[in-house]
Amino acid sequence: MSALLQVREFVVRRGATPVVGPISLEVTEGEILVLVGRNGSGKSSFLSGLAGVLPTGGSVTLIGREIIKESPRARLLAGLALCPSERHLFGDLTVRENVLLGAYTTGRREAQERLVVLKERTHFQLLGDRSTQRAGTLSGGQQQIVALARALMSHPRLLLLDEPTAGLAPEAREQVGEIVQEFARLDGHSVIIAEENLDFACSIGSRLAAFLGGQLLFHSSDADRFTPSEILQRLLEGEAHSAAQSGGSNA
Repeated sequence: MSALLQVREFVVRRGATPVVGPISLEVTEGEILVLVGRNGSGKSSFLSGLAGVLPTGGSVTLIGREIIKESPRARLLAGLALCPSERHLFGDLTVRENVLLGAYTTGRREAQERLVVLKERTHFQLLGDRSTQRAGTLSGGQQQIVALARALMSHPRLLLLDEPTAGLAPEAREQVGEIVQEFARLDGHSVIIAEENLDFACSIGSRLAAFLGGQLLFHSSDADRFTPSEILQRLLEGEAHSAAQSGGSNA
């Protein structure tokens, strides 16, 4: 498999302060890379930086094209879509209206055609069943399906998901996992997920990358090599080592 995404010496900033990096990694076609780590470890900032939402440095190559200086819209057109945490739906808009927003870079006719195709897929039946229902009245799991549908409307090659299972019931979490796996099986597509649920991470990931303090603590070649308890243990060991180093430098 060839590399869909190549990241080299990638740094993400909030204002003038670096919060992630430098990080170098690759994501190959068909891969589901899961970013694990505690809240505040840099996973979400990493995804936001890839999407162009936060200022960055280094190199990001998507499908052979350098995009580090591109705008968020240009990155979307290049094939990269971010589904943010907490879904960020417009509660007063209908399901249909929210989903169509994901195709804002296309014409109206193309957007309608994409929606028709998406509604025919098994996991997106609610796009038809509840098309006129306000998004704010849906359950958390239903809202996540709408958010995923909105992201897929741009026809991405690389899908970035920030905490897609947060607050979801097991059944909804399983449905999200099936959607992600179905997308990754498409020719030339990949997924990067920021996830705190280690059971879900191990069940779905092709590889894991653990974040600590904005840095890569470790990464695996196969997610099945680590159990949730082993990942937690390594994260705790990394935190203890980091705390010891910080204490020693301040002594």
